[in-house]
Amino acid sequence: MAEDNMVLLTKHIRKLDTDLAIARESYTGVKALIMDHAIAQGVAKENEKKAREELEKEKTRSRSLADDVDRLKKVLQDKEEAILLSRKLIEDL
Repeated sequence: MAEDNMVLLTKHIRKLDTDLAIARESYTGVKALIMDHAIAQGVAKENEKKAREELEKEKTRSRSLADDVDRLKKVLQDKEEAILLSRKLIEDL
């Protein structure tokens, strides 16, 4: 009877050792996944920050180009008005 209990206890201990090894492996895997996720999240935040900075630069360039276009339109309009005025003056002569 005592031998049967020892055999049974030994089997349970082996099973517990196996379960513990499996749990440790699982923990290590989960820990690695969490670390990978944290790294990926950091990279994603950095990429988002860079993308936002680039977007701001593009917005600034776009506003600058729009201002340039407006100035050129004004210059063109002034020149057209000067040409029309010159024609009128020539016709009046």
